[in-house]
Amino acid sequence: MKPTVDQVRNLGMHAAYYNWDVEWVTLPAGITGFTTSDLNTRAFSIQAPTRQLDESEIAVRGNKVYQHGIATYQPIALTLHETVDRKVASFLEAWLDTEWETVNGVQVPKNENQAIIKLSLCDSEDRRTAEYTMVGCWLTSFDHGGDYDGTNSDTVKYTCNIRYDYYKYKKL
Repeated sequence: MKPTVDQVRNLGMHAAYYNWDVEWVTLPAGITGFTTSDLNTRAFSIQAPTRQLDESEIAVRGNKVYQHGIATYQPIALTLHETVDRKVASFLEAWLDTEWETVNGVQVPKNENQAIIKLSLCDSEDRRTAEYTMVGCWLTSFDHGGDYDGTNSDTVKYTCNIRYDYYKYKKL
């Protein structure tokens, strides 16, 4: 039976999101005390990793043509589910702390704070449909999530923004 217009209007505001299986292929070299198996978790996001080709304008004697340029990869906002032992939050805090020494004002070299993350897109039946391997990842922000007072069974979630140099896409 098809829903009526009034039934559709009564639905709450919602946004479709991507379900990810997150695998940390390589951890940042500057962080110790964590293994890749500690951090394999689930996540969701509003968008998939994206890229956009820049364009160059070439003008010769009153004529213009456009040529494609270098690809720019957009950051992704991931909401990660916490594991039982609070490893995800501890790792994210350590990762953000290693990128910049606040008191000394020193930035860590990129090769010490970058990671490789594989995001596997999962459908509604938890089957993997595609993989994005993001190379040269670094954390730009980290949010500890909302208040969890034990009145619901929701998992603790952390939102983080991740920049990366590029990704490799593979359809499964």
